[in-house]
Order: sequence, then C-alpha cells, then structure tokens
Amino acid sequence: MRVVVVAFFLAFFCIVAEAGSIGSGTITAPSTFTGGRGYYTNIRAPGHPPIRFYAEESGRGAPLVLLHGLGASTYTFRKIAPALARRHRVIAIDLKGHGQSDKPFDTNYSAHDQAVLVYWFLRQHGLKRITLAGHSFGGQVALNLAVLLQRYDPTRIKRLVLMSAPIYPQRLTPAVRLLRKPVLPYFLLTVMPRELPITLALMSEWVGLNEVAQQDVDIYSQPYADAGARHAIIQTARQIQPANAAKIIAKYKNVRQRTLMIWCRHDNAVPLSTGHRLARTLPRARLTVLDNCNHVPPEQRPRAVVRSIARFMR
Repeated sequence: MRVVVVAFFLAFFCIVAEAGSIGSGTITAPSTFTGGRGYYTNIRAPGHPPIRFYAEESGRGAPLVLLHGLGASTYTFRKIAPALARRHRVIAIDLKGHGQSDKPFDTNYSAHDQAVLVYWFLRQHGLKRITLAGHSFGGQVALNLAVLLQRYDPTRIKRLVLMSAPIYPQRLTPAVRLLRKPVLPYFLLTVMPRELPITLALMSEWVGLNEVAQQDVDIYSQPYADAGARHAIIQTARQIQPANAAKIIAKYKNVRQRTLMIWCRHDNAVPLSTGHRLARTLPRARLTVLDNCNHVPPEQRPRAVVRSIARFMR
C-alpha cells in the first residue's frame, strides 16, 4: 500500500507539476515571490460567485501576464519575473484554488472557468493588448481564453506564450484515473504529510533530489494545509480534459495572435509532440525546444525562457 501511495503522488504531480471574505477593490499584500508587490483583487465575473485573486506585479511597460500550472502558484515564476520586469509590466496571478487565491468548495475548476476569471481580472485592472503566458495547465487556460476572446474581445490579448501546455487529450496517468474515483483521493491527500507529495513532484519534474531545495518544498506545499486547496487540485485534475475538447480544439485554428511555444525536449508530462502538433495548427506560432529540462522550463531553464520571451515581445 505504501508503494502504491508513493507511486500515486509521483505520477499525479508529473502531469502538473485562503478562503476569505469578499470585499471590494484591491488590497496590497505583505509578501511577494517575484520581486514586486503582492495584492488581492475581488473578481466578480458573471455566472461565478465573487472570488478573491492574489497577484504579484513588478516593472513597467507592455503588460505580460503569467499563469502557473496545476498545483503551483506565482512562486513558479520567481526566477524569470525580475528579469522580464526590467522592460515589461509583469503580473503573475494565483489561479482559483491555488497559492493565496480563494479556494471555494465548488466544481468550477475547468480551464474554461479559470479563463473567465482571468478575463475579468484583466478587465478590472484595465489590462489591454497583453502578452499572456501560461505554463502547463496555465497554458491551457491561456489558450482557452484566447479562443474565447476571438469573437468578443479579440484585441485584449496581443501575444501568447505557451509552455509545456496539455492542450490536447492525452493518455491519463494512473494518478488522474485515481482522482476520478469518489472519496479516495480526498482521503489520501488528507492523511499524507503535505511535504511528501510536493517533494515527489519536484523530484519527478526536475529529475534529481539534489535540485530540490527545502524552501521550494515548504512554499509549494504550504497551501495544501487548507482542505480547499486539496479539493481544488482534485477538481482541476478531474476536469483537465473537458468533455467538449473536440469543439475547443477545432477553434485553435482561429487564434490569430502571434504565439511562442516553449517546450522541453524530454518533457515527462506533456510530450513534445503536443508542441509540434499545436505549431502546425496555430496560424502564427513558433516552437522553441529546450534541452536539459523536463516539464518546468521557468524553474529549470529560466535564462533561456527569459531570452525567448524577451525576443518574442520585441
């Protein structure tokens, strides 16, 4: 049983790698991971209950919005945000159910749900002609939003950056199959020490214990003391392949934004073939392939990611 539990968390995090009261306006937060200022914003999106988002912002210039992957947070971008902020206004967001954003006990955790909330964050902050960058599940959210806005607000997003994004159906890992079962995943995530699955996740995605710092384990695992965070990661994983995937995929060809895709050659969660397929589908896309990394380019190859994004935004 112990081996099964460890295997579960290892496989699960290979794929991905505060609840509070709702008031109004934007409230400055005391701490930040990306070198700027942190703040909370209350999002009021039609069809969604009010929710509080946490974001971190630094720099001035053309806006660059960063969306993290499943189980992660703004902390993912701490190695690239300060460098990019030298020329751009960089805004990293904790998605619903992640980091310091609210974690309600509902089922609205699909990429589409997240995309709607991100859109209203952009509207409330007056962000236009942005470069929208997403890693892993965050890339799925970014592409969903680009598809959604082609008809209603096509100039809101000027460019897209997609990093290791699971934007096509792929073989489900044993972990995701387990997460579709009732009750059991909630029990496992509750009884396991929260540091253990995070350690396994970082080891599996970075391939090597010597690369995993205790600070990374502590910060990534901190939100999972909250039952809402555990609920959110389960619900998100269960919806990572939407029932209407074919309908969404058919609209990829309509995305007109210039798109940079960054993939690791040996991605152990979302295969490089996904990047090649998307590059053939999006009308204005190009693919950059990095060596010496697995599934988390902003963590493993931050300088290469900064160079690629900086050139692309110029």
